[in-house]
Amino acid sequence: MLMNNDINQNRDNKNIQGSQNSQNIQNNNAGQRPPGQNMPGQVRQNPANHPVPSNQNRQVRPQPQRGVPDPSRRRPAPFNPSAPSNPSNPSNLSNISNPSAGVNPGSRQPARNANMANDPPSRNFFDAEHTRTFDTNPDLKRAGNADINKDGTYHYTGRNIKSSRQMFVDTSRPVNDSDDGEPVPGQKAGLRKRGYYDDELTIAPDKEKKKKKRKTEAEEAKRSGGFIMSGIIKVLLYIIGVLLVSIIIAYNIVSIINDVFAFVKDEEIIEVTIPEGADIEKISEILYENDLIKYPKVFSYYMNYKQKDKVWEYEPGTYSVSSALNYDEFIYTFRKKAAARAIVRISIPEGFSIDQIIDEFVKNGIGSREGFVDVINNYDFSSYRFLTPLYETELSPDRRYKLEGYLFPDTYDFYTDEYEVNIITRFLNNFDSKFTEDCYNKCAILDKTYYAKTGRHFTIDDVIALASMVEREAKFLSDFPKISAVFHNRLLYGASFNYLLQSDATKLYDYEEHKSDLTGEDLAVDSPYNTYTRGGLPPSAICNPGYEAITAALWPEENSPNFFFVTDKEGWAHFAATSAGHEQNIRNYRDK
Repeated sequence: MLMNNDINQNRDNKNIQGSQNSQNIQNNNAGQRPPGQNMPGQVRQNPANHPVPSNQNRQVRPQPQRGVPDPSRRRPAPFNPSAPSNPSNPSNLSNISNPSAGVNPGSRQPARNANMANDPPSRNFFDAEHTRTFDTNPDLKRAGNADINKDGTYHYTGRNIKSSRQMFVDTSRPVNDSDDGEPVPGQKAGLRKRGYYDDELTIAPDKEKKKKKRKTEAEEAKRSGGFIMSGIIKVLLYIIGVLLVSIIIAYNIVSIINDVFAFVKDEEIIEVTIPEGADIEKISEILYENDLIKYPKVFSYYMNYKQKDKVWEYEPGTYSVSSALNYDEFIYTFRKKAAARAIVRISIPEGFSIDQIIDEFVKNGIGSREGFVDVINNYDFSSYRFLTPLYETELSPDRRYKLEGYLFPDTYDFYTDEYEVNIITRFLNNFDSKFTEDCYNKCAILDKTYYAKTGRHFTIDDVIALASMVEREAKFLSDFPKISAVFHNRLLYGASFNYLLQSDATKLYDYEEHKSDLTGEDLAVDSPYNTYTRGGLPPSAICNPGYEAITAALWPEENSPNFFFVTDKEGWAHFAATSAGHEQNIRNYRDK
């Protein structure tokens, strides 16, 4: 409801004006207007003699005083078509255009509700039998508080709903049947426009709806507050969990470090017994069972890291040890004490085979042949990058030694009681330092070239095999890249002679004892390392090449056309691109 004084004043003025209008209408009905002139409130006729409703003067009932009940406010009487026409009773609309009511016979009178002149607008304003009853609140709910257009035009002001020019429909007459029997032009079937009522209709919002809305808002506020509290609790729990995990991890790390390095330990003398043949794992279990260490797994990992590829032996017996010792001191206590050890210098020349290297060590009293062969073929050295492919692929069964070609020739100093595995590790470490990243990159380039031309890969092991052939075939360093180019040409473009390398050095590898020269009968005997009878590279390297031979295998002479070479008595190589040129070189340099 509108509550301010200005609105009340306007309402009072409208009530006074409505009373004056009512008096004017009564005078007009009494004939106090000139003949032929339409009275105010009467329907004016258009040229087609069809009535048009006029709303210039409307009856407005004075508003009742606030707080005082209005006895005239009542529900409309039901419509009775058989009731007699009574102009003084507007509840019967059967003679709505009765001339006795002061309206011209041929004009149309707007269809009015029973209480239109006397009652104020209300939700049940129209008679259910003659007019369409409307309810603003359900219409508003269906429209979702938006503008709606049913039985008039509604406007939502935020507090009240106002409607003007309400449409009345008389359903008591046949469709499209006017008072004079003629259809009304422009009128749709099933809809009879009988008139309009211009008073504003004000309906207060539903209190239950307001109450429900306030309850919903309160529930949403409560739920929102619950969500916030839930989020805060989750964040706090997460922070507490992270702190607890961090504390546990930090405690364990500090405890492990203290156990390894013995920063803070109570000292106590405890006797332990180390059995014969005990290893790191066994010793860690013994120390843990006697409460000398807390983390046996960490002890094993740490000592294996310290030992790396070395083989430590431990003296069996009973020891009195302190609980305040660190890991290194425990191991030092149990290890065998080395006596005065003699040192032997051994030089391994380029081109030595593994058999020749083993013989050199055994001759100097270091290790045994069986021990070297076992380490070379069975020990796991896959941690070296250049050896990883050997342990990931299946090798040829004709391969004699797995590490042939990788024991880098050099001069070494060894103890006479050195273990075989330590000796082989020294060789491999030296090879690893010489085979640089440039060598790995060049191997990748050669692999792509070979795969593009032949469909076969060219691996690091192939490079070492080819380098070993260069090492055994060439005597002078200047011939290394030229001989390497001959072998590469035969492997890439030697389809015409089945990719045969025809190297004497590979056939000589078949013989356990060194042989200075080969006969035609020797070359005719087929074997895995006979490159006169089998195409491609041999199953493995035939010796351990030096740095120059390896670099020559990786970087051969460029654009070389040669497929043949022969060496003279002094060791110089002579090259030819054709078989005829090669035969001529043999006659010129070998047969003399």
